[in-house]
Amino acid sequence: MNKRIFLLLFLALLLVSCSLDENGGKVYVIDNASFGIYDNKTNARATTDGINAAIDAAYKAGYTAVLFTPGDYLITCENPLGWDWPDDGIFLRSKTAYDLGGARFYVEPTDNHATAVFQLERIENVTISGGEIIGDMKLESGQYGSAFNLMSCENIIIKNMKMRSLASVAIRVSGYGDFYLYQTMFNDNIRITGCEFEYCGWEGINLAHVVNAEIDNNRFINFPADRPGNHWWGMSGIRVLRYGTDRCLQNIKIHDNYFEQCGAAIIVSSAEDVEIYDNRVKEITGVGIGISDCHRVRVHRNTIENPGHPITVTHNMQGEWNEDIWVPEEGPNKNDAAVDWNENAEPVMTGNFPCEP
Repeated sequence: MNKRIFLLLFLALLLVSCSLDENGGKVYVIDNASFGIYDNKTNARATTDGINAAIDAAYKAGYTAVLFTPGDYLITCENPLGWDWPDDGIFLRSKTAYDLGGARFYVEPTDNHATAVFQLERIENVTISGGEIIGDMKLESGQYGSAFNLMSCENIIIKNMKMRSLASVAIRVSGYGDFYLYQTMFNDNIRITGCEFEYCGWEGINLAHVVNAEIDNNRFINFPADRPGNHWWGMSGIRVLRYGTDRCLQNIKIHDNYFEQCGAAIIVSSAEDVEIYDNRVKEITGVGIGISDCHRVRVHRNTIENPGHPITVTHNMQGEWNEDIWVPEEGPNKNDAAVDWNENAEPVMTGNFPCEP
């Protein structure tokens, strides 16, 4: 009898260790005990180091998928030099699918102003799915707490996750601190889909240095407009903003998202080749969708349920202008919302841009 039980246990272990992902690759199931990982929301330093060791072990062994077991993981992720130069948190590796499953990741409370649970730095071909990330938001200005920090990555998918109570931006798609030195190191082909963002201090998603991005089928709920030191535009569900002339924002699609109780839904500044469509917005305290100083933008079939909080086209940046902006107010692609064209914001229409999608 004992031999039979032992044989069954052995076969079960063999089945788990040799299981395949959807692409036929081997799945590495993280053994928390082997790496000193705590799943009871304690021992953040040991847990963070253990998870990084497990990820490295899976990568070196040639696994293409990593599975986290359910639990509550406390993560230490202080980055004293700011989010552009990370040295702490969980560092993911290339060519791997990470299934967070029923795992919950908590930011260890800290007075440090730059935290990010998952660091993606110069990696490619990665998918992250499932799980939940819970921050340590305090209603104070000047905090920078994120779930994900992406820097110069390629072919990244973040899907079907929950993120809440992050101090600033849940997902930050950025570049490097010295943009004159690293200006060509932008993010390329980034998709964020099927995620839920709730009660974050600044934005759900911030795009600052990326080409080819798609943000779709996400939910953004309760981004507090009363955070001290901020304005309504700082609590946006999605913000696309090129900080400085040496960054790149091109070919971005934002569609089929839902926004409720946010300072603003979507703010896009200084970007090119953007399409915003089939989004639904309600209970917004500021602008529903804001466009400024962009080139080749289509905004169509969006619904904004708040009277008085329209789609706004404006001009903010000195030396920049709007060019080829299409926001239909009639016809089959019209937006179910008022459109406010601010003074001096009327776009230059070149005639080389096909308005109809």
